[in-house]
Amino acid sequence: MGGLRSRTIGIACVALALVGLAVSIPAMARRLSQRAITVVWFDEPVTTPEFAFKGLPVVVRTRAPGAGNLGAVEIDWRGTTSRFEIDPGVKDDPRLPGLLRHEDWLSVLLFAQGARSEDELKRALADGSITPRLVVGMRLPAPGVDPETWGQARKRDWRYRFVELLPDGPVEESVRVAEGTFGELDNLGDPDWRRAEGREEEAWKYSVMMRMTPSTLFRVSARERPVQSALAAMGWTWPVAGSSFALLTVGAVLFSLAGVGRDRLDEGSEEKD
Repeated sequence: MGGLRSRTIGIACVALALVGLAVSIPAMARRLSQRAITVVWFDEPVTTPEFAFKGLPVVVRTRAPGAGNLGAVEIDWRGTTSRFEIDPGVKDDPRLPGLLRHEDWLSVLLFAQGARSEDELKRALADGSITPRLVVGMRLPAPGVDPETWGQARKRDWRYRFVELLPDGPVEESVRVAEGTFGELDNLGDPDWRRAEGREEEAWKYSVMMRMTPSTLFRVSARERPVQSALAAMGWTWPVAGSSFALLTVGAVLFSLAGVGRDRLDEGSEEKD
């Protein structure tokens, strides 16, 4: 009798779980597909100071501090030179060649965005409907901290400077500069927040920031943000789906145990005979 009850309960659990999965999984897929996700693609970082972008020459060089002047990054682009001062505290590795010696705080990146899936973005890059963009990114110390320890202190106040080089338009508008702290740019990692604030086009800033920041220095919230955002988008569907999977497992176990118990009962009857 116990085996029959276990089998019945197991079948009921499996049936209920299948209904839950049939309802929650399609709804989950719809919710995720409707999220305002913008995929950001990156090419390999540029590591040489002199290179070409869209057929135009680019030079990125650093100037060491001296005689009361701060260090600086200078960028030659479309016949003009832009200079950006760098606060003390950035770390270089003189053993490395080219721009690699500055990789702890300086990155030259080719990126693209504007599609909602990686495959869609790759197709758009291939047919030219989306073209790569070029940004020189700088990760700078939080103001007012000890330059020797800035990498471990006040991460939320780290400053990021993004210098985008534009190949088209007037020369005087060919350099676009954006800045923000880690805390401010961290918000751009939430697709729902970007959509609500009308800042979807700025998704690349979050991706560039994360690409420039050593993974060992990420704040926990930054590492978990994609997961948190996905869970929020799934809403009621993920707990229902999770519960259904658990119920399916319980039902399968009960059904199996009932079968094992019945086999043992049959074996006992045969021995008595």
